[in-house]
Amino acid sequence: MKTHILPLLLIIGLTFSCKDDIPCDDLAWLDAEIETIKQYGLVEFFYVYQAEYKGMTVFYVGNCCPNCSSTPPDVRNCLGKSIGTLGDDIESDKLKNGKIYWQPDGFACTIK
Repeated sequence: MKTHILPLLLIIGLTFSCKDDIPCDDLAWLDAEIETIKQYGLVEFFYVYQAEYKGMTVFYVGNCCPNCSSTPPDVRNCLGKSIGTLGDDIESDKLKNGKIYWQPDGFACTIK
């Protein structure tokens, strides 16, 4: 009887594990996004930001362009799926352990 309890607990644990735990081992969509950004005329003002949100790694493309008309960025999970818009659906103070994931040569922004 005891030998059946451990496999049962393992199955239950896997069934109820966090569904948002998406591995970030293939970011081809993000690499393609960065290649697109590199083609922008004002590339020095753009960056990709990485953070944790509700236990998952997320990314968004931001900018500090003083003359650009910008909308709030989409926050995307490791699969590139939008999980919300920064400032609308997702409060910026809910993003934890944030850092610049990518920035161009000659980066003109000051990001904290």
